[in-house]
Amino acid sequence: MTALNYPALLHDALTRDNEQQALSLYSDWYRTFASHQEVVAQWPVVHRRQAASLSRKSFYYRLNQECVDLQRPTAALEHFVGLRRFAFTDQLQKPSFFFFPGLPAKPFYAVDEINGLEELVANITEQLNSIAAITDSSKVSYVDHIGSAPNTQDWNKLKKDWQSQHFISGGEAKTLMKTMPMGFQSSFSHPLIPDCRPFSPEVFISTLEADTYIPPHYGISNVKLTVHIPLRVTEKAWLKAGNEVFQWSENDTAMVFDDSFLHSAKNEADHDRSVLIFDIWHPDLTSDEKTFIKLFMQVHGEWNTECGFLAGLDKGLYANA
Repeated sequence: MTALNYPALLHDALTRDNEQQALSLYSDWYRTFASHQEVVAQWPVVHRRQAASLSRKSFYYRLNQECVDLQRPTAALEHFVGLRRFAFTDQLQKPSFFFFPGLPAKPFYAVDEINGLEELVANITEQLNSIAAITDSSKVSYVDHIGSAPNTQDWNKLKKDWQSQHFISGGEAKTLMKTMPMGFQSSFSHPLIPDCRPFSPEVFISTLEADTYIPPHYGISNVKLTVHIPLRVTEKAWLKAGNEVFQWSENDTAMVFDDSFLHSAKNEADHDRSVLIFDIWHPDLTSDEKTFIKLFMQVHGEWNTECGFLAGLDKGLYANA
């Protein structure tokens, strides 16, 4: 088969202002290479810029009409595609994927600050006897599960020392969840739990081995808060978010924090620390905003498969222009 002359075809499509055809051609051309790095190395700068711009524009137009009358969703979409840039609410806050401007931000929340959370935590806590034994059963490396950790000595050590057991991952119930009592399963259909597939819900047991440290890092978004319910904790286990530190005590029913803040954790005890982790909506979001965020995540998944991989091709180019 004769290889297509993509530069010539793209010139023709762009001359006719046929951006959809040009985007399709860029996606097809990209897939003829073995890796993203190879594309970056071999494509001329003009094509990298054009492909990235068309990709982001495609995503913007898919969602723009859905947030015309919504101030914060409009700002979030424009920030994501680079039309406008908004400062993070706190200097120690930097979500790695999706920033929702205008949300109040602080590292930690009390359980009773969030409507409905006390009841949800109590309902889950009633089920803890059903999952106590699971903390000692087979586990997988949480670092390998997320698949995007830095290649450093600290993070590579964590592949062995930070283990997890998932009930729900990427919004899909795992085999382990299907073995649990219905009371436990139904807790995670609560309105506080964000259903933003393919990113959430996420429900899992997190176990830190003795003397294990999780280096500082950021979570993916400020639209959610992270809840830890204690299974096996100690006063020698702590989590730092922003400039504040939470240290477990026997009276704590849960810890709630915003993981879009720079955060780290350590288990300084001589035995494991295990907690049940799940996310809840940020309490300041409106119903319309939650609906938009759900759609954003759905459309992002589709767009990423079709042409979203082109969006980062111009990374670093404008700074050097």
